[in-house]
Amino acid sequence: MSKPRNFTVPLIVLIVLSTLAVANGIYLMRVHIDYVTGVNTVAGACYEYAENGCSVTAGRFGSVLGIPVAAIGFAGALGTLACAVMAFRRRAAPHDGYRSLLFALASFSLLASVVMGTFSVIEGSFCPFCVAWYGLNTGLFIAAWFVRNPDMAMGDMLDDLLGNDVFVPLGVFGFALAGAVYWHHAFLNEQQAEQDADVAANAPEIAAAILQKNKTFEREPVDVLKMRDNPTRLVGGATGEQADVVIVEFGDFQCPFCKKLWTGMEEYLDTTDRSIRLHFAHYPLNDACNPGINDLHPFACQAAVAAVCSAKQDSFWKFGDVVFENQESLERGDLVDYAKEAGLDVDAFETCLDDPKSMGQVRWDIGMGNKADLSGTPTFFINGYSVVGAFPPPILDELIRQILEHDAG
Repeated sequence: MSKPRNFTVPLIVLIVLSTLAVANGIYLMRVHIDYVTGVNTVAGACYEYAENGCSVTAGRFGSVLGIPVAAIGFAGALGTLACAVMAFRRRAAPHDGYRSLLFALASFSLLASVVMGTFSVIEGSFCPFCVAWYGLNTGLFIAAWFVRNPDMAMGDMLDDLLGNDVFVPLGVFGFALAGAVYWHHAFLNEQQAEQDADVAANAPEIAAAILQKNKTFEREPVDVLKMRDNPTRLVGGATGEQADVVIVEFGDFQCPFCKKLWTGMEEYLDTTDRSIRLHFAHYPLNDACNPGINDLHPFACQAAVAAVCSAKQDSFWKFGDVVFENQESLERGDLVDYAKEAGLDVDAFETCLDDPKSMGQVRWDIGMGNKADLSGTPTFFINGYSVVGAFPPPILDELIRQILEHDAG
């Protein structure tokens, strides 16, 4: 008679690793909120281990149907933990359906890690805590390998996977995912409300700190921003020749923070009485058109060309709204769909996309940005003074006020 297998150690390892995966999921959900709101509460730790931090968590592969991937991973890890605990309680049993479920869940987690790792390769950006998660899932698979029954027929394993035991991980996963999504949205709304209240109460101090951090007044205002067919918006009685405030906004349609600046700037221009002329300039973080740049956004160049083509039909701002709203999907077919949604002549738009000359405006803007020593996006210039970041309307107004006051003094 063969000696019964001892599952204690691998099951303890599974409990520990799945607990760490749960904690990692909670952390990455908080990181996702930081990137959405633009407030750095916990995301700073990511930059200790990677130049680009965990920005990929808020990129085009960071959500599925509006649900953060971190929330899905958290729920899956909690379901795995529940299975591991139940299997540990029944570790003396010669056969246990929870051990089959653990092997299936660990196998699926490992496959999910391979898929997400591939997406990170496509993005050209690796989140260090995501990589840690891939390592945890690999460890889960190895530990689950030692608790499986190698002699079990496929039919018997399917019976385990479809038996009553499956309702434990499924139930935990469902409740955990629903709770995570609810918590994520509630926390996001709470943090946004706190941010708005803080901005309203402390706009002058916040703007002064931003200008100091950017060393805005330590440098002379740049005079190399020469517009050439750049999209322009005029408010407060400004004209093409005269405006109290001239803003040049450098953006990248695949950059999450550029989306925030775009939205904040649009809201501000819709409500301000200041005489402002806004120019938009392209600075894609994509070496397909911006050689030597850190290639963070592989679709940014073609999105910029598409925006140039929309400008030729006097629809740049409307098209830009649609593109930023859907910045996770910027393949050529997607851009054509957005052109249709923005009311463009699609045939003329596609002809423009195929015209090599359409890249000319993008390269002009990139050259202008390089002369102005741009290091990334979003960057904007107020009367030649450089500011980096994305800010809500009250901060934008205060930045302008303090720059005008500096110039007048």
